[in-house]
Amino acid sequence: MARAPQARTRREVNDGLGMVRSLRETHYLCEYEFMFINMPLFFYGLVIWAVATFALRVFGQHILRPGNPLSIVVLFGVSLPLMALVVRRLCRVARLPRDQWIVGAVSVALPTLILDPFSSAFFSAMYPNMEAQAAGLFGGWILWCCCGAMLGGMIRTGK
Repeated sequence: MARAPQARTRREVNDGLGMVRSLRETHYLCEYEFMFINMPLFFYGLVIWAVATFALRVFGQHILRPGNPLSIVVLFGVSLPLMALVVRRLCRVARLPRDQWIVGAVSVALPTLILDPFSSAFFSAMYPNMEAQAAGLFGGWILWCCCGAMLGGMIRTGK
């Protein structure tokens, strides 16, 4: 039976990707070659999710309007690049190396991907200010925003 590689010293840990990092320098929870997450960016994502959920509970009927195709196009057109920019900014603030930005993007989007399926399932109870027909638009918009976050972590610029 194969065993996981041992850490080199008490102060170093294998991050599952063949890299050894000091415990003081890393913010990742790791299961050997399976799961990685940047906890500070995960918490930023949780705050973004909470603020966005609150905003939708208060102003959602003005943001998600399923009967207005122009507002849907504008919403989707603004959301993807905005989320890409937010993730890129957060990765810079967290001082992640560029090769770890996709990890940062996943960490930011993960709270939304975990919690919003429940918001969709209980849409009328979660967002009583919006009509039930907005649930499909909500689900698509959430996926679009998460797509923008992933693109923000993947796209490389000349900088």
